[in-house]
Order: sequence, then structure tokens, then C-alpha cells
Amino acid sequence: MSLVTDIASISYAVNNYHRSLGGDGSRWYLDGGSEQARAEYLAWQVPGVHAKVGKVEGLEAIVSGSDTTLNGFLVEHGIKPVFNRFTNPNHIGIAAAADFTLRWPEDAKFVCINVVTGPTHRTVHYQGFWIPPTGVNFYHVEGFGRKTLLCINTRTGHKLWLMSSRRPHTAVMLNKFVRTLVTSTHIESEYGPTGVLIPRFELKAQLDLNWLTGSRMYENGGVCCYVGKAVQSIHVHCNGSHDHPSAFDLASAITGLERPMVVDHSFLGCITAPFYDQLVLTSFYCEPINWKTCIPSGQ
Repeated sequence: MSLVTDIASISYAVNNYHRSLGGDGSRWYLDGGSEQARAEYLAWQVPGVHAKVGKVEGLEAIVSGSDTTLNGFLVEHGIKPVFNRFTNPNHIGIAAAADFTLRWPEDAKFVCINVVTGPTHRTVHYQGFWIPPTGVNFYHVEGFGRKTLLCINTRTGHKLWLMSSRRPHTAVMLNKFVRTLVTSTHIESEYGPTGVLIPRFELKAQLDLNWLTGSRMYENGGVCCYVGKAVQSIHVHCNGSHDHPSAFDLASAITGLERPMVVDHSFLGCITAPFYDQLVLTSFYCEPINWKTCIPSGQ
């Protein structure tokens, strides 16, 4: 199962709902539900994020007390309806959908990445991209030893941050980890390969956000409503400068160059907003099962 989370869409929905009640979208609080998740959610709400999250393209989410409205939103986004009528008039539901397509710079190239796996040392061929040196930065992060943090630019201004890692136990831990990565002090890595090879990946998930259930929203000092159910759909995938690659040939991409860094292990990552590098839109853990295989040239 894909491990992926998107707090930005939830914030987007709740802020808009608060404004519809006459609030300013910045003074609301959540309690109840999972204490650890609530703490991470509030930590994500860095100063100024409320104004910035409303400018992000691709975030679609609603808050409503009507199961008809919520299910209509889900169907519109190709998601199976899951809301039943709320028996408590103070209960609300949250439905969110996020679709992120990462498009690399024009000079990125489609390649085939060969990964040796398992005790039998079987070679698996994956679709991938060569990102040139101008499209990626290499960092070390204080507190993370010699691990390399990659920051890859996209044509839309979004940035993909990734680091090889073990799988976090929960989505809350994942979000906390990547938030720490992007907000900590970055030290330019002395390791300067000629670009990076990254596998072509796709992540899809429909999540029941149980950690929000039971949370209360406050208005004017009193309880306004309770979250009865919250669901979220997330789709993250990447393409090159053209949607359909014609060939995957590593040699043609890097002939005459030093060998680039290769991302050939599972990694955690996140996407940040074009106008604010510390605004994490979605975070995820990506494994080879999420990578797309290919047939190398000449086979």
C-alpha cells in the first residue's frame, strides 16, 4: 500500500470552510482525534501558510455537513462515494483530491535504469529520467549524517525533494520527517555528480483520515462542529518534457559525461510549492513497486 499524505489539501478545505462561517481562515483549532497527528498538523501550519496554501494550483477539497455534496465531489473526481448521512447536525465531513504531475526541465532525458535486486542479483530495468546538473541540487542536512538530500526543479516551479530511507511506520511520521528535511539547514554537498538518474514513478492512494475523526473546530470561543469523517485521494506521477518517451537509452543520455548519481533504492520525498520552498504539499514514500519498468534499447 502506498504511503502518502497531503496536509495542504486539508488545510485548504478547512480554511475555506472557516471563511464561509465569517472567519478569516487563520484562527481555528483542531483537537480530539490522534494527539500525535494533531500535533504534526498544527506544526505544519507555519506562519503565513494559510494565505499561501490558497494560491496553490491542483488542490481541491471541500468541507460540508451534506453527504450528498461530499459524495458528489468524490464522484466528480473519479472516487467511489463513501459518506453516509450524518446523524448529528454538528458533524461535518472533509473530502480532498490532489493530483500532482511533475514535469522535468526541457533538457531532461528519458533513460533506462538498471537495478540489481535480491539474493539472485536479478537485473530489473526501470523507466527513468536523467536530470542535468542545472536541474538538481545536492545537500547534506544537519542531523542526517552523510545522506544526500536531492532537490529537483520542475517546469512548473514545484520542487521534488527526496532522500533514500527506510519506510516510516505511519503517514504522520513521514510528514514530520520530510518537513524536517526541507526546513532544516541545508549544506551544499561536495559530492557533485553530473546530474541524477531518477526512476519514473506513480503513486495513487485513497485514504480514510481517521486521525481527524472527532476533532472539533472552534468559532468565537465555542465548539462549532465536529469532524465525522474525512477522506482523501492523492495521485503523484512524473513525466518528461514530452508525455510519451520514444526510447529509454542510458548511453545516449550520458555519453561523454561522468557517471551521474543514481536513485536505485526506495526513497521518501515531498513536493513543495513554486512560491514557497517550505510549504510541503504532499509527502510520500516511494518503493520499486511504484516504479515503471521498461525494455532497454536493443532488446
